[in-house]
Amino acid sequence: MVRYNGRFTRPGSSAIIRPGGLRPRRSTVYAIVEDSGSQIKLVAGDIIDVDRRELADGAKTITFDRVLAMKNGDGPATLGTPYIEGASVIADIIEERLGEKVDVIKFKRRKGYKRKRGHRQKMLRVKIGDIGGSKKTAKKTAADSE
Repeated sequence: MVRYNGRFTRPGSSAIIRPGGLRPRRSTVYAIVEDSGSQIKLVAGDIIDVDRRELADGAKTITFDRVLAMKNGDGPATLGTPYIEGASVIADIIEERLGEKVDVIKFKRRKGYKRKRGHRQKMLRVKIGDIGGSKKTAKKTAADSE
């Protein structure tokens, strides 16, 4: 038995990798954006689902302009206060779809009362394209904040 990542596994068996564990190294160009009340890490080429929004007819791209942090290459990350001015991420719309079904069930024991209701969130599947922005308008870098 071999101890790997906090668990015992047999030699030659597939190792158990926890979220945030060992991963292949990805691109060092990324942006963290705020969208629909959540923060998302975006890397060029990723395909992600975001909440659907109202778009102009025939729109093929969406722009994330609330960029909280950005890293281009091996230099320090650029942090916004709260957003980086002039920075944006452009994504191509692939399709509109529905998210996974979420069932909400209410019941009272021994009373014969049951209610079941389902919900599917409307989503946009997008492919992240250009991650860009102006560095000179950035408020603070990670090296300055330490």
